[in-house]
Amino acid sequence: MKKRVTAGIVAAVMALTMWSCAAKEEEPMVIEPSVLHIYTDNGEFQTIADAVCEKHPEWKGRIVVEVIEGDYCSVMTEKVDKALNPPEPVKKKDGEPEVIEEPVYYPDLIVSDIESIDGFINADYVVSLEEMGISAADTQGMYPYTLKRTENAEAKPTGLSWFVKPGAFVYRRSVAAENLGSDDPKDVQSYMRDWSTFCDTARTLSKKSGGRVKMLAGIDDINRVFAGNTCFRGSEEDNAAGADVIAEMEKNGFTAGTEYGTDRYYRKALMGDVFGYFADSDFIFDELTANCGGTSKGMGSYGDWGVCEGPMPFITGGSWIFGTKECTDREFAAAFMKAVCCERIAWNTHEDGRTVFVNDIKTMTNAYNAGKGKADILGGMDYIEVYSNVAEEISGEQGQ
Repeated sequence: MKKRVTAGIVAAVMALTMWSCAAKEEEPMVIEPSVLHIYTDNGEFQTIADAVCEKHPEWKGRIVVEVIEGDYCSVMTEKVDKALNPPEPVKKKDGEPEVIEEPVYYPDLIVSDIESIDGFINADYVVSLEEMGISAADTQGMYPYTLKRTENAEAKPTGLSWFVKPGAFVYRRSVAAENLGSDDPKDVQSYMRDWSTFCDTARTLSKKSGGRVKMLAGIDDINRVFAGNTCFRGSEEDNAAGADVIAEMEKNGFTAGTEYGTDRYYRKALMGDVFGYFADSDFIFDELTANCGGTSKGMGSYGDWGVCEGPMPFITGGSWIFGTKECTDREFAAAFMKAVCCERIAWNTHEDGRTVFVNDIKTMTNAYNAGKGKADILGGMDYIEVYSNVAEEISGEQGQ
């Protein structure tokens, strides 16, 4: 049976060779440090890896990150197979071997955004966090759902996450004040504390505005919330509840009928005929800021937005790191995983200075207690507290 010649085995052979030479020539033995090959579908991970190496300079030159394009899970399966079972070299006429393709490095670590993680959780080449040497003590400060979400068939977490993307309801303050009597986030939350109340509020907005104000820009928002609440495993009960809400909204024309992500969907942020969006904080600082029609309070809808939790906690994304069975150096790999996910290094990696929702409850609690999330586009309110509360409310059975 063909077996992979790992860097660890190579290192051992080198060590024996050097020992033999040292015995003869009395030269000191030198063992080359291991290198971690990390594959990712997240183009931003190189920034994280660089930040880790700045904090741990002894690791510089030992981390190789490769971004994979295409069907991520399929490509990774092919790479694992080729690394474990390299093709036989083709013989030239003169008898010398010819390398028929570039060597494929076995993935020591795999980084995956949320869209692909189900392809790795139970993959035969992925091991549990416990097998990687990462303990419950290492992860005790994390949001529990980030661990529960990657449990394998043996109910053991396999992935470690360094940041989370909770979602909430971003609403137009002036619309709330005019039609609901208050634009305060706590008051607005009372109008959407559950889906039944949410639909009643949509009816109220429509009636008071003569049908002009719609609850949402499009029905896709409802789908995204239910998908982001149920760990992608959507129970029949959740699917039925989501279908009922969608039917109610569509039957009464409570959305503006736009498609998620289109120009029309975003332009509704300026027009004042849509009450709000289900979205993460990136939406506020990217799409909403770009489409609100201004850059300071009084211009367009800038400053006329608020955030409340909405009828159901959900997340819109996240990234995880998985360790592999044939990892060259598990001790080094585990140390790297913990540096990325447990040392909150991602906190300072965004160039625009916005807050990254790192996977650490204490850090995020300290952030909103210190007022780090106050945003002018939200009329000065602190968005971190709302989104952090959502992340804490998501149970282990939830989370897209």
